[in-house]
Amino acid sequence: MPFALALALAPRPAAAQSISLAANAAELFAAAEQLGKAGRWGEACPKYAESYRLAPELNALLQLADCLEKSGRLASALTSFAQAAELASQQRDLREATARQRASALEPRLMRLLVQAPTQRPSGLEISRDGRQLTDASFGVALPVDAGEHVIEAQAPGYRAFRRVVTLDVEGGTVELRVPELEKEAVEPAVPLAMQAPVIAAPPRNEGQRGVGYAAVAAGSVGLGLGAVFMVRRAHFLNESEEVCPSGVQCAPGSRARIDELTRSARSSQTAAIVSFALGGVAVSAGVALVLLSASNTASPARARASKSQLRILPVLTPSAGGILAEQRF
Repeated sequence: MPFALALALAPRPAAAQSISLAANAAELFAAAEQLGKAGRWGEACPKYAESYRLAPELNALLQLADCLEKSGRLASALTSFAQAAELASQQRDLREATARQRASALEPRLMRLLVQAPTQRPSGLEISRDGRQLTDASFGVALPVDAGEHVIEAQAPGYRAFRRVVTLDVEGGTVELRVPELEKEAVEPAVPLAMQAPVIAAPPRNEGQRGVGYAAVAAGSVGLGLGAVFMVRRAHFLNESEEVCPSGVQCAPGSRARIDELTRSARSSQTAAIVSFALGGVAVSAGVALVLLSASNTASPARARASKSQLRILPVLTPSAGGILAEQRF
């Protein structure tokens, strides 16, 4: 009997939890009251809201609505006053009239934001305000919002996203924002498999050497050709100098300056020819060496051991000409 009586008198878990929530709500309400008296409405409002969530009391909801109004969040205050009026009506509380009067007084002070959707709406278009998606019924309607910044975003598959920040700071004012036509994203056309370039493996090392060698020979040949051109120009300048004054003495007045100019041009052409021959010879010799080296690398080991010959290719430079020297040793 004593055991049964103890079970009957013990608090149930649900009842104990309800008591704990009510106690927490009371503490939060008291803290919010102290913050409100100090004029710290921005800190007080969240505590009023949490107190009402833990224990949905009419007094906490009315205080939350009053706090939101004093902190400048008029749209949220209107919503809380309307909820308080409905709750008071259900409880037959006389404060219903006060809640409705406060809500009506806020109507002309509200700030509103009107969002217009684009004329052409792509498939999958979503438009949101502060992260919450707007329905079709919301477009073209000036909806109450709190003061401050509000982010309007629009996105659709295959289109560039749109984002705009709108600031409302005038009581009773309305700001309209029309979402523009979204721009399509640039999509590269897919290349058919048959038209795709085949993957080519890198050439073997010997093939790469041979290619570089041929390129060097070609470049060197160009250099040798330029050297020959400069030598022809040198001869031309010397011949023209002989024509100006064949005997070299008792030349016509003013001819000495022309002879000196032609002589300088001839020397310049000779220098350019020597440099071209030298660079061309080095390039040709290096290219031939690479080609021969690649060929020797591909030969069989037995054949490479049997061959005793050596090829040497050297550039040759003289004060008046240049070229290459090839020497074969056995």
